Amino acid sequence: MGESNSRIMRSITNHVRSTMTILDGILIFFAAILGGGLNAIAGGGSFITVPTLIFVNVPATLASATNALSLWPGSISSAIALRKELSDQKQNVIFFGITSLAGGVTGALLLIRTPNDTFVKLLPFFMLFATLMFVYGNMLTKSLRERLTQSGKPSKVWLAGVLVLQYIIATYGGYFGGGLGILLLGTLSLMEMKDIHRMNGLKAVLAVLINGAAVVTFTIR
Repeated sequence: MGESNSRIMRSITNHVRSTMTILDGILIFFAAILGGGLNAIAGGGSFITVPTLIFVNVPATLASATNALSLWPGSISSAIALRKELSDQKQNVIFFGITSLAGGVTGALLLIRTPNDTFVKLLPFFMLFATLMFVYGNMLTKSLRERLTQSGKPSKVWLAGVLVLQYIIATYGGYFGGGLGILLLGTLSLMEMKDIHRMNGLKAVLAVLINGAAVVTFTIR
């Protein structure tokens, strides 16, 4: 992992030296502060950091890799801080973890194959989608849960559907990642999870896996 991080940092450093101005650096600095503040309060800092990096002519792949790398330490810290909430969730970690790793890799590979101009055009739709999920996500997941669960317990078909949904969300996380935490909490709520502390602990672990898988994939490719 250390080698993966150092390779990405070398790519970032080379790009900074070759193309960025002092003004670009100042803009990125304030975007990082604002994005970090948003992540600490409600999430969605990627909506600030990724567009800013692209605005200063950082290629989409490198911008997303930089964002994933910057989110990684925070996710790891959150997972460590909430480790007590994970003590009885080994099954959930395995259930969602494998799918999250696969989705993170898939999303990163898709991003690598996406032209920069195409990514820039898709970015507003990603932002709109995540915003709508932030506003209406709780209402949507509650409605789905009431309709598709049986006898208060998720059916096998329902569990399979949640697993597929988690893979899609993880793919989105590896591709862009804006509002990922909100989407992960929505998926966990479909599993009848109600304790926000346990949900946040599991969310942090899944974010570590998704971002980590994306970072390693960016580095290898």
